[in-house]
Order: sequence, then structure tokens, then C-alpha cells
Amino acid sequence: PVLRSKNQVEEERSLVRARVEALKRTIDELIPHLEKHHTKIAVENTSNDSFEVISELMSAYSPEHVGITLDTAVYPDSRLVQRIPCSAAYSAADKCLHL
Repeated sequence: PVLRSKNQVEEERSLVRARVEALKRTIDELIPHLEKHHTKIAVENTSNDSFEVISELMSAYSPEHVGITLDTAVYPDSRLVQRIPCSAAYSAADKCLHL
């Protein structure tokens, strides 16, 4: 395990929060174009993602605009089960565009 100070953890959380907010602003700007072209975008997880961030994005947008690509191959072991609570995965099922 990697040991981090409380300050490092808070800095990482702030960075993640800033990135999520920037992504949401970008998606907000894209929505008129998505509607015009009758398309949607998919957010894909990486091995560093927590499902909480993806779940937040999914709850913020309609499934007609934003969906999820759940990439299970990024987890080389059983970490997928640990990272994605079943209830959260089921709640995003209507937004799953690719598995």
C-alpha cells in the first residue's frame, strides 16, 4: 500500500473534484450538439476511478445524453467487485452503453 498524509489525500480529492466539475462543464456545453445530432456520449472508467465519480456523472445527466462504458478489463483481479457496489451498478444499468 501507498502511505499518504492527510494533506496529500485532501489534495487528491480536490484535484478529482476539480476534474469532475470541469468534465461536467464540458458535457453541459456538448448537450445542445448531442441533441442536434441525435447522439450521446459514453463515460468510460479506468483502473483509477471510483464508481462514485461515474455514478455522480450518471445521475447528473439524462440517459439520452450521457451513458457509461463499463470496462471490466481494467481490473486485473477481484477489485471490480470491491470498487463497484452492486446497487450502484444496477442503478446505472439504463445508462450502460457498452460492457
